[in-house]
Amino acid sequence: IKNVPIGTYKITEKQVLRYYLAEATPNTANVKIQQVGKAEYGKKPEEIAYGNATLNLKDLKAEITFRNEKQRFDDYSHNDVVRNTITFKLK
Repeated sequence: IKNVPIGTYKITEKQVLRYYLAEATPNTANVKIQQVGKAEYGKKPEEIAYGNATLNLKDLKAEITFRNEKQRFDDYSHNDVVRNTITFKLK
């Protein structure tokens, strides 16, 4: 995501079927992880963990990785991506 204004942002993942948030990891020093609950299926990701990122003139980029684990192996099609890395840039 480019051209994000200076400020502090809460970064969360959206809840999806069959997967749950297992871990959130900061990839830059200006991202702080808030661990708020135990990782388990059925919880909204923000009830497990989220990141707070601060963009300013010194820290122009913020990055976080969310790692998911698959809980249900239904007969539906699915995406096999379990790591989602999100990068924010001021410029």
